[in-house]
Amino acid sequence: VAGAALLESIELLGNAAAVFAEKCIAGIRATDRGPQLVEQGLAIATPLALEIGYDRAAELVKLALKEGLTIREAARRELGLPDRELDRLFDVRRMTGN
Repeated sequence: VAGAALLESIELLGNAAAVFAEKCIAGIRATDRGPQLVEQGLAIATPLALEIGYDRAAELVKLALKEGLTIREAARRELGLPDRELDRLFDVRRMTGN
């Protein structure tokens, strides 16, 4: 009985995954706007925490929110980091392993 229930559950999960892929994932395409949205997001501060510590990175996030800056702009202004270093820190391909 347990084995039959397990097989049925596996089949249901497989069917759900196929429907999800067909109805929700198929047709999604990356646009040129993607990198801009990443750059404007606050999560981009995550790699900064590894370099400058969590507390300082959190301060930059608060500053960026308060003043309407991107994290890059806040880091450039507050940390004095050159663009080359900012490019390295905020390299999305490096962060995602691509």
